[in-house]
Amino acid sequence: MSVSTLPDDLVSLVHHVELSQAGWRDRAQELTALAALAELGGTAGKDQLLKTINMKLAAPLGRAQLEGIVNRLTGPEPAEFAVLSSCMV
Repeated sequence: MSVSTLPDDLVSLVHHVELSQAGWRDRAQELTALAALAELGGTAGKDQLLKTINMKLAAPLGRAQLEGIVNRLTGPEPAEFAVLSSCMV
């Protein structure tokens, strides 16, 4: 029986796809937004929050991405994060 290995770049691609499907990037962005909000004292406008987040990330987020993060955190699924919407001014 012959055993073949996949090329490294294909293995990396498969890992990236699997991690993306698992939502790791979305979760990391959500946690970064919550940490930035906490750093700002729990209340901030979206522009201030975006600026604080982008000071910490190597690849800055755009306003549309922040809107998506806020919508995910204030939506019906993650009830434990519903407080985020009440903190936005």
